[in-house]
Amino acid sequence: MTTPPSPSLPPLLRLVNPVAERAIVVGDPGRALELAQSLLERPLMCNHQRGLWGYTGAWTADGGQLTIQSLGTGAPSATVALGELHAAGVRRAVRAGSAVARPGRATPPDALRVVAAAWATDGTSRALGATGAQRPDAGLLTRARAAGLEPVEIASVDLLPGELGATAGDLPDEVEALDRQTAAVLATAARLGIASAAVVAFPDPTDEDEDRRAEWWRALGEAAAAMLA
Repeated sequence: MTTPPSPSLPPLLRLVNPVAERAIVVGDPGRALELAQSLLERPLMCNHQRGLWGYTGAWTADGGQLTIQSLGTGAPSATVALGELHAAGVRRAVRAGSAVARPGRATPPDALRVVAAAWATDGTSRALGATGAQRPDAGLLTRARAAGLEPVEIASVDLLPGELGATAGDLPDEVEALDRQTAAVLATAARLGIASAAVVAFPDPTDEDEDRRAEWWRALGEAAAAMLA
């Protein structure tokens, strides 16, 4: 008896240029473009399908190749796209993303943090069989701590508190912040054998100063790149 083929959809990425062994992964395609322009020499677009912009070029700090790829918002597209990046050659990845303070907890605005643990409370992580705290690669975490980044434990959720009436639910006391995809990214990377980690920032939704926000995201990208040096 033959095994029926697994169901499949068209790939999320259509890579038109090679990807590097190391990658910074972000949610927003505009952020991918901004980081490519600030971190890479002569970046080449490697994907534009589905609006998930990606770029590969020489990182100005060490001359080696670095990919910066958008994964979209939330965990489902992020995990599929990360799997496709792995198939194309990515072996180390750092997520550079945003988070919000857990209700009742205060996080300094503009703070950058390295994720020491991401608790799997989202549907995609559960579909992957992930439970509890997902941990980053120890070496990447050590580099971030040596560079002065303070650690934070987060929980990844499908809906932030207040979105469509959602609540934070019952979370471990260690959790200080929430985001939408870090736990699934770390769980996917562990399954594939990608050394992975995450750095997050805490945007102020009321801040409309585009120059300050751009400078802030560049700092996040530089922190992620330094972990991959």
